[in-house]
Amino acid sequence: MTIAVQHNFSKGSLLATFSKADARDLESGLPTPEAPRTISMCWVRSQQLPFHLQAKGEFRIYSAKPLARAACPDPNAECYGVAVKEFRAAVVRRS
Repeated sequence: MTIAVQHNFSKGSLLATFSKADARDLESGLPTPEAPRTISMCWVRSQQLPFHLQAKGEFRIYSAKPLARAACPDPNAECYGVAVKEFRAAVVRRS
């Protein structure tokens, strides 16, 4: 499931999304290790910069997810990956 909100301004735009995925094994019904999980994203674009420049920025947060049992030293423990934060930016010249 994904929820998205976008707002356009005269000089750019803003987009925010929230996605939640839950992949399950068809036989056991248990969550699939290493499957997608919660992803939050914010995307900003500015169109009217000097010298015909356009700036874009993106920030994403991927939540922690369960790992396969083989990744854990203790077979009875539940292991989780770490949350990941990602930032991207770009400046391009429009023609």
